[in-house]
Amino acid sequence: MTPSKPDGTTTASRPRLTSRAATVLACAALLSLLAITIAVSAWLLRQHALEDWRQRLDDLTQILAEEVARDINASDLLLDSLNGIAHASTPAELASAQVYRTMRDQISMLPQISQATIVNAEGAVVNDSGVHPAAPLRLGDREYFSYHRDHAAGRPYVSAPARSRNDGRWVFYVSRRLDDAHGRFAGVVLVEMPCDFFADLLRSASPGGQASLSLYRGDFTLLARWPRQAGDTSPRRQEEAPQTALTGGKLHTVTLSGAGHHMTAMRAVRDYPLAITATVEQTALLAGWWPGLRLLGAVATVSALGMLAVFGLLTRRLRQRERDAGQALTRQAQAERDSQAKSRLLALMSDATRAPMNAVLDKSGLLLETALDPTQRRHAGDVQQGALALCGILNNVLDFSAIESSHMSIARQPLDPVQLAEQALAAHQLSAAHKGLSIRRQFAVPPGMIEGDPLRLRQVLDNLLSNAIKFTTAGDIELGLSTVPHGDQWLLRYSVRDTGTGVSEQARRRLFEPFSRDEPGGHRTGGGTGLGLAVCQRLVTLMGGRIHCDSAPGAGATFSFEVPTRYISAPAPVPAAAAPQPQVKRVLLVEDMEMNRQLARLLLDRLGWAVDEAHDGAQALAALENQPYAMVLMDCMMPVMDGYEATRRFRAWEAAHGRARTPVVALTASAVEGERQRCLAAGADDYLAKPFTAAAFADVLRRWVA
Repeated sequence: MTPSKPDGTTTASRPRLTSRAATVLACAALLSLLAITIAVSAWLLRQHALEDWRQRLDDLTQILAEEVARDINASDLLLDSLNGIAHASTPAELASAQVYRTMRDQISMLPQISQATIVNAEGAVVNDSGVHPAAPLRLGDREYFSYHRDHAAGRPYVSAPARSRNDGRWVFYVSRRLDDAHGRFAGVVLVEMPCDFFADLLRSASPGGQASLSLYRGDFTLLARWPRQAGDTSPRRQEEAPQTALTGGKLHTVTLSGAGHHMTAMRAVRDYPLAITATVEQTALLAGWWPGLRLLGAVATVSALGMLAVFGLLTRRLRQRERDAGQALTRQAQAERDSQAKSRLLALMSDATRAPMNAVLDKSGLLLETALDPTQRRHAGDVQQGALALCGILNNVLDFSAIESSHMSIARQPLDPVQLAEQALAAHQLSAAHKGLSIRRQFAVPPGMIEGDPLRLRQVLDNLLSNAIKFTTAGDIELGLSTVPHGDQWLLRYSVRDTGTGVSEQARRRLFEPFSRDEPGGHRTGGGTGLGLAVCQRLVTLMGGRIHCDSAPGAGATFSFEVPTRYISAPAPVPAAAAPQPQVKRVLLVEDMEMNRQLARLLLDRLGWAVDEAHDGAQALAALENQPYAMVLMDCMMPVMDGYEATRRFRAWEAAHGRARTPVVALTASAVEGERQRCLAAGADDYLAKPFTAAAFADVLRRWVA
């Protein structure tokens, strides 16, 4: 039973009142939110309507300004023609019927010009296109005549409107000064342009008659307007809006009056001291807004009724969704922090591991080229194979992380599939020979270049060849290459066949799963992370292909993959022309690690290069500004100034001093996705990832320096 107070009321009524109050408050809040939403939407619709008119007026003034510029320019060309006639004629010839006919013929094709006139230095009309001989008029009192008499020849002058002395119409004049052979004032050539012509032009462009359009002179004198205002018999009226805009130096602007009563667009006419304005009143500005506002009101009413009907259920579900959303956002934020931390860790691990590994790998290779006894050779070979294995593991970890986080991208560039296979074979010949294995090739592919990602194709081949060598104790390995037509494309197919112990059917089912380390025959003797084949499968899938394994226990295994491609007629891209080389091939080596400098110096000495060294980007810039180099080998991660910034500054210095481009090859131990693009964006011409082999190092030098 519900306990009662001494006065007979029950305590259960207070929670019900509290819940009811909370429900009412929540409903009121949502209704308020709806009202705010409707108000904001109405405001946004209003802004959209205003913005639409803003764009329309801006476009309209641009079109009109171009039309006026063309009309004035045509008049200016006529003035140039008359100027030439005046300079080539005597006063008597200038007043001749031939000049009259020439002027009349020229203005007949220009409807914006009602008359062309030539005036001498005393202000007397010498000839005009109206009648011949010209009427004995004197125009020395006109504004344009005084202007040209007092100013040297220059741009054409646009006069203020005036009554034509021929027919009484309102016109304005575009004129140029005439000089005699000694540069003295000799008169004026001018054309008469009716204000009504430009008023008609404005009328034809007015959108539905909703805009008021005007043409102004540079000193804010009104030349033409549409529509004309009652009692407006003269266009010589000034307005504040265009005056303010032109005074501010703006070429075009659109302004809304403070109270929103009208919108005015102004645009200066190119090359001439004129401006176009367009004004729209509030009624036209908001004509398209009212239907949307009425629709919003109907939506608000229906929404409010529906909200009241289902509010109870909605509030319960909303609370649950808020809890779920909060938890999801928390998990997402944590996942993003974890992903960023992992990316930073992998990048640091890559740089910190691959830099010293470069010296271990290449120095062991150099050691194997010296005279060693069998035991020493075996030990040096083991060191090199261990470094290669560690490099492969690191690459697989980095690539698997990039693929899983959707940061891996596939390039499309020309490549030679045979050359790619030969390079992969050369890289694994030593490790195969170390186990007494031979690698055979079986290539059946037409010559030519195809389109694909050489880095990712080589990575898959390296993984498959490495696995074949690892799990084959005797016999041989065969690398196959073929292409077959596939619709309008080709299928590029690589295969690696070995004579190892084979793979059971059960193991094949999980062979391409991450961290699967089931070895052929069911043994776990190969070690590794179990990521190699998983990375291969994902890379091939990203390239639009597929990979599979054919094997049986004791019968060896054949791993093959095929990706769609196409043959291209263009040859492989040729590096940009290098700067002219000095007689002695000298390279600048920029590297902060002494061990890597020693290795690079040794390789360069063997290739016949002279070497200068810098320990950071600042030292490199100082050296490059003082001496030309055939090439720059630039480490990316260095103290004081890194290689990215040094390369950017060097390219800027080259451009500022007009120097030819010096090849810059970026040397980086970072193998994260996008590193190559980052190096090239900084200004490098090529990219060599550490650890690199002596052959790859020499190939870069040959590629960029003849």
